[in-house]
Amino acid sequence: MRTIALDTGSSILAIAAARGHEIVQIRELPPEFRHIENLTPALEELLREVGWSPSSLEALVVAAGPGSFTGLRVGMAAAKGLALACGAPVVSVDSLEALAATETAADPAFQGLLVPVIDARKARLYGALFQQDAADQELPGRFLENSDLPPRELARAITARNPRRWKLTGALDPEVLSPHMPREILERQLPARHPRASSALPGLVRCGAARLRQNQVDDPYAGPAYLRAGDVGEAKNYPRFSG
Repeated sequence: MRTIALDTGSSILAIAAARGHEIVQIRELPPEFRHIENLTPALEELLREVGWSPSSLEALVVAAGPGSFTGLRVGMAAAKGLALACGAPVVSVDSLEALAATETAADPAFQGLLVPVIDARKARLYGALFQQDAADQELPGRFLENSDLPPRELARAITARNPRRWKLTGALDPEVLSPHMPREILERQLPARHPRASSALPGLVRCGAARLRQNQVDDPYAGPAYLRAGDVGEAKNYPRFSG
């Protein structure tokens, strides 16, 4: 199944062409490239590289959030526009689940707790907890729903699980959680295989393919999952937890 996947909820603009759960080609643009200006040209170039026409697309997979308010809207609008033009379904995927599934794809032998995290700004994090129990487990199971919380609370949630081994995945600086966790839990942390600075496209494609097989396609009116209401006001000097 010819699929285009879009991950626009972070500072990296990332898109992929895939067949089922196998990625054919990836394009990632660094933070200095604005999503709203560069997504359409990047999509056109990607389609040329793989030799696909827009009318040949069979599915669109898009990161639904949490993440950047504007970035998520840009990706969702592009996916729906392409889907309308080519008559293909849209499947939105939880961005934290995509991060967890990306690490599972990078290290399928890992068994333990996966902690995908996104910098939510304002000294807070978007985080969740997943468990990977077997190498043949297609997608990790969820233990903590997506949450908007300070680092201390996420550290407490990890500690409460008392994992024998665990990984932090995403662009978060690992030192953000360290002051809030017991040494014995920190010593059980393993480094993530997936690079911190890369997108979650492998997991996004993997989750999207699983949903397509189960015919779990989006309602036409579905929108991003922000977790937090947008606000406009005076900028404050909150710490940033990612690079």
